Amino acid sequence: MLENVRLNNVPIAIGYSGGPTVLQGGDVLIDNYGNGNTYTQNGGTRAFNFLNGAYSPSAKSFAPGSLRTSSGWFARSKPQYEGLAIGSFVNVKTFGARGNGQGDDADAINNALAGAAGRVVYFPHGVYKVSKTVNIPAGTRMVGEAWAQIMGYGPRFRDISNPQVVVSVGAPGSSGIMEISDMVFTG
Repeated sequence: MLENVRLNNVPIAIGYSGGPTVLQGGDVLIDNYGNGNTYTQNGGTRAFNFLNGAYSPSAKSFAPGSLRTSSGWFARSKPQYEGLAIGSFVNVKTFGARGNGQGDDADAINNALAGAAGRVVYFPHGVYKVSKTVNIPAGTRMVGEAWAQIMGYGPRFRDISNPQVVVSVGAPGSSGIMEISDMVFTG
């Protein structure tokens, strides 16, 4: 899924290597675009569909008016950390996270994030399964290696009529700049 992505001078937004172009690029703001299975709960009935294109309602429709035009979007290049010393990084595996798609890494990840104030939290490539909410404090910088994944699993995340948050960024009343790059959040 893509939401509110600004492209500048990109020939193809979404395409297959050596295959067809799915979504044309250029200088555009992609309001929303999805490709995959969707589920909609309506009372006791759950509907399944396949989405390939724009979806409704878009996140943009819920944004303040000042953010609904391309001139209201903040953009910057991907963060580069070449000026930081090695001590400026925290590896989640140091806190016991495995990232092997086996077991539960929630406590290790939450401990790493809680103790990383002012440092960059690094997720080596892998799938980090979590059975409870991962809380990312305000001001956190996170970077994954080759699209590291945080994947919600288990009974907490299965009840479509009582959805639970897999990843929570910031807390009410908190403030700070957030950087999350090369990460995937899934369930």
